[in-house]
Amino acid sequence: MKKSAKTSREEEVLRDFMRVLEMVRAANATLVHASEEEALLREFCRILVETGGYAFAWVGAPETGEGRQVVPLASWGEEDGYLANLTFTWDDEELGRSPTGVALRTGKISLSRDLEKDPDFAPWREETLARGLASCLALPLTTPEQCLGVLTVFAGQPEAFPPEEVDLLSKLAQTLAFGLQALRCRQEWQRCRAELDFKRHMLDLAGEALFIHDLTGRFLEFNRATYEDLGYSAEELRQLNRFQLEPPEFAKLQQDRLQELLDKGEISFESAHFRKDSSVIPLLVHARVVEKEGQKLILSAAQDTSRLQQVTEWSRRNWECSACACRMAAWKRPAPSWPASSAMPMFRNSKKTSCC
Repeated sequence: MKKSAKTSREEEVLRDFMRVLEMVRAANATLVHASEEEALLREFCRILVETGGYAFAWVGAPETGEGRQVVPLASWGEEDGYLANLTFTWDDEELGRSPTGVALRTGKISLSRDLEKDPDFAPWREETLARGLASCLALPLTTPEQCLGVLTVFAGQPEAFPPEEVDLLSKLAQTLAFGLQALRCRQEWQRCRAELDFKRHMLDLAGEALFIHDLTGRFLEFNRATYEDLGYSAEELRQLNRFQLEPPEFAKLQQDRLQELLDKGEISFESAHFRKDSSVIPLLVHARVVEKEGQKLILSAAQDTSRLQQVTEWSRRNWECSACACRMAAWKRPAPSWPASSAMPMFRNSKKTSCC
């Protein structure tokens, strides 16, 4: 029994619906699990070809230099050197009037329903028809801020993109554009986080305390030396106030120092901090006013002056011992033979001394 034309059409519509549904599902799954841009674009093209039934798909990015070429980023299908052999641009000249170039230049969908008859497609016609590609749809990958690239889809027959299919592919392109932007933002966040961690490790190697607090004294950031020198853990220090750590003789100067800092932007002053065990660290503090997101903050570097005194004393003793060693070495050299009438060098009559 033959099927009616109505039944055949209904089955065709159902098949198209199932194909589209599977394509959307696969595309969404790809976006969720994407971790690399190239892999995301290549997989998206694969879905369009293997699940969507299109002949060839590729994604290109606009080059901003001379020539304004469209640079291929990913593709899927039997292209056999198609993208390598041809040049696409997005400039308003002969090589920029393909659907790909027009979509990039205008930010709007561009469709060529029959590539064999399209006069604007002449520069690419021979290579395109030789690969069995007959119609082409180019979809700009746009976000509110910029155009990231263009998704170009080829079909093996003319008139292959009815309005409802163009609408669907347009929505998929928008989804890809936002997914691509989200992936780039995530990668940039990871890069910034890695750079921040690297800088934090560098600061932790510093021997002096480095910290940031707001104008009320609340600690916001600090390196390891800040809390280790005071005998606290990082969590404990976050609960403390910078101004409450100062002994009374320095605490009474806080308001004047803060006003001077706000007026000048950068000052140095002597201070001290209480340790957790109630002992006191004498400090030389260098403070600077910085701004973050419109809020004034104070960046400080605090040196333990008792350590500075120890280093100074060690340097003095080291210099004295070095000078002493030089004098001792001079005394141990063989004495020169001087004529009786000659005057003897003064060190010959000097007494040996040692600082060691």
